[in-house]
Amino acid sequence: MMLQRWYLEARNSTTRFNSRYNMFELQELPASSFLQLFCMTFPCFLNLLQLIEQNPVFYNNSRNPQREPPIQIAVAICCLGSNGNGSAVYQLKNLFQVGYGTVDLYTRRVIKAIYELRSSLISWPTKCERIESSQVMQDKGLLGCVGFVDGTLIALSQKPPIDGNHYFDWKKRLDFRLSNCSVKSPCNM
Repeated sequence: MMLQRWYLEARNSTTRFNSRYNMFELQELPASSFLQLFCMTFPCFLNLLQLIEQNPVFYNNSRNPQREPPIQIAVAICCLGSNGNGSAVYQLKNLFQVGYGTVDLYTRRVIKAIYELRSSLISWPTKCERIESSQVMQDKGLLGCVGFVDGTLIALSQKPPIDGNHYFDWKKRLDFRLSNCSVKSPCNM
């Protein structure tokens, strides 16, 4: 009996999209799988989709239309959430069954669409908002601070040639942190 079965336990299939995958397949992923794959929840994905899906970068006048914006965004978000090295692109190419250059193309389109929204998404706080934020910061012991950003880690695939050992984080990974602290000037408040 044992020799007739290759595996002792039933095997689960891995997440893999067929060549005609669509938005419905993305929706059917369990929440934990979606979060692990895309580094965001499905509602956040839908919000991003709503913000950028009408951007002209996703449409052309060719006989060969582009893939639907949700798919291009899904591939790009996966790529942006990966380690930033070449092996991640190969994994995405296989997962989404697209060409190697397609992963880069979709990622560039999504970045361009998001970048074009920068003026409507990012703004300096108004005077009233600065005063309110500064008061909250002062209550927490940060005098004169309008606000701050803790930062995000940007993964590196290779150690930089200059001061490379300085780029190891507390988990012994190569990365650097983007962070910012905005401090008000007393005369500009």
